[in-house]
Amino acid sequence: LHKAIRRQRQMCIRDSYNEALATLDTITLHFPDYENGTLKRAFILDKMDKTEEALQLYLSAIEQSDEDMRIFYVIGYEELAVPYIKKCMEAGATKKAYEESVKLISLNPSSDLGLRYAINSSGLLGKYDEFEKYTAQGINYYPEEPFYQAKRATVLERDKRYEASLEFLKPILNKYPSNKEIIGAFSQSSDCLLYTSDAADE
Repeated sequence: LHKAIRRQRQMCIRDSYNEALATLDTITLHFPDYENGTLKRAFILDKMDKTEEALQLYLSAIEQSDEDMRIFYVIGYEELAVPYIKKCMEAGATKKAYEESVKLISLNPSSDLGLRYAINSSGLLGKYDEFEKYTAQGINYYPEEPFYQAKRATVLERDKRYEASLEFLKPILNKYPSNKEIIGAFSQSSDCLLYTSDAADE
């Protein structure tokens, strides 16, 4: 019974969204310059679990808009893209998350969450050049943010520049002594330096 009630409720919601789209079609048919049409259609499509279609709608609007409207549409795009990317990451669809992050950053290069997802997903995919690129971009926009500083240390580690990583992290660790990302990065570089020193002594 509960399943039947829930299914009925879902059908009602779906029907109401379809009605909303139909109403929006009528409005835009009679008022083709209705500026909120794209925003409302994207919102409805997202609620119908058609987020990719909603994002594509925003992309088309961005390509055809002037600078003022472009900013408006980019904000709308980001509001849908971020939770969608998060959902992809949680589902293990890392490649898709990476691709969507890159799209977002191409529209808004200073997107904090877009950069974070691009860095994390590129790292998981072994795209180390992209990892370094987006880390540098994050540092450029958010030089005091520990997340990007920790990733910068990871880049130095990959180049086996453990001492440089530690020197980079020391003042940051003094500034953020309880930050887990910075502590983790410092410990990792310390362990790597100790391991290489021990190996050289043998």
